[in-house]
Amino acid sequence: MAAEFSPCTAWVSDPETFSLCEPGDIRPDVLADAIDLANAYLYVRTGRAFPGTCEDVWRPNGWGCGGGTCTCGGWPSLRLRAEPVLEVTEVRVDGAVLPSSAWRLGDPAGLDSNLLYRVDGGTWPCCQDIAKPLTDEGTLQVTYTWGRPAPAGGARLVELLACEYVKAWSGDSKCRLPGRFQTITRENLTATKADPSVLLDLGMTGIAEVDDWVAMINPGGVDRPPKVLNPDLMGLGSVGARRRHTTHRA
Repeated sequence: MAAEFSPCTAWVSDPETFSLCEPGDIRPDVLADAIDLANAYLYVRTGRAFPGTCEDVWRPNGWGCGGGTCTCGGWPSLRLRAEPVLEVTEVRVDGAVLPSSAWRLGDPAGLDSNLLYRVDGGTWPCCQDIAKPLTDEGTLQVTYTWGRPAPAGGARLVELLACEYVKAWSGDSKCRLPGRFQTITRENLTATKADPSVLLDLGMTGIAEVDDWVAMINPGGVDRPPKVLNPDLMGLGSVGARRRHTTHRA
């Protein structure tokens, strides 16, 4: 699954492609830290919606279970928990790899690409004991990739922001990141102290290109994409008695 503060796949990782600053003039470890920070900042500020390509190895827990017992005889489809799904690489049922001819990704109408269907006449297990080894009967594990690539312009802005971080850390006067200090004079004494960083509270860097682009990609300033919650996947009852709900978090 995607990390909380960094994408699964960095939007930019190779400084040799940089043109806004000269990689050869910067210590490699410093530049690597700046690139990591820029990737993380833009990933979080765009609502964690563009993690690159992620892998999830998932054993559904409590799916279709109620009161510690299974409440159905099997499911024809399974909604994978991370989206959007890119590719299913392996499915194991009862300890054995299920051939790709036995399942299909996506519903017949092509409206939901996150549903994994059995097409060999079988069904997915209703629930499983996660404490059991994967070789036991009644177990299920799905390995798949999911995610979205960085939006247009994202890689270029990672480069711009990384270069500015390097300048800030080296004390370069040409750094475009605003200084977060304020000068206070009282009784003929002048002191400089840290500013409360209003820009950071607003999710802004002070660099127009970066802030305008983030506002365009994530105009609502959401923290993360909306989630699809299925009570049956959460062990709250049988599928026949409940419906799937979509929740949106601002």
